[in-house]
Formats: sequence, C-alpha cells, structure tokens
Amino acid sequence: MPPFFTQGACDAEFDREATQVASNQRVFASTELARSYWQSRAVPVSVLSAEQCRRLPLKFLDSCGSGALVLAAIPVRNRICRLYRDDSITVQLAYDEKGQLERVETDMSPFKSLKLPFVERTFYWAK
Repeated sequence: MPPFFTQGACDAEFDREATQVASNQRVFASTELARSYWQSRAVPVSVLSAEQCRRLPLKFLDSCGSGALVLAAIPVRNRICRLYRDDSITVQLAYDEKGQLERVETDMSPFKSLKLPFVERTFYWAK
C-alpha cells in the first residue's frame, strides 16, 4: 500500500502546492500574470479562450466559463506518488468575460485504477 511507503508525502506535496496557489491570488489577477507566474516556475501552462474551451472536449471540466481558462500541470516530485497517484497536480484558473479571476481549482488524482473488461470489475491501487 503506497501511502505507507510515502508516509503522507503525496498528500503533503499536494497540500503544499494547493496552499501556495490559494495564498498567491494576486499573481493570478489576469491570464498574462498567471502565465508569467507558471512560466517562471517552469510549469507547463496553457491558456484557452472561452471559444477554445467550448470546442475542445475537456473530460475534467464540467462547463466552460465566460472567459479564458488557464491550465497548469505542476510536476509531482515524489516518484512513488507519480506512480501510485498522479504525475502532476493540475490547477485550473477560470476568468470571466472581463478578465477577472472567478474560480481556482487544484486537483490531484487520489489513486489509480485498472479496469479489466473481461472481468467487468475495476481494481484500485491502494484504495
């Protein structure tokens, strides 16, 4: 069970990044500032317009807002966490049509699963 091997390192890494994002709201005041912030940290970042968001099938997004969407993928440092949980911590910054930040979402997969079609059952790693 990986959580025993990491001694909470996966949750700690996620919490550290989520706290940093939540406490740095000023650097996300606009899409340009957000892009610059992520680029200064060497974090892969994408900025989608409202139209691009509506056209692209984004499985992790329920609906697009009225403005731009900034997506950042912070690489997970702990290699056990990358294997057992996720290789990146995703950050979604949604802006309204006036360019003001209206939603911040930080996410990391809780565990990975393996669906076996011939058994019709899903097996969860360390659930």
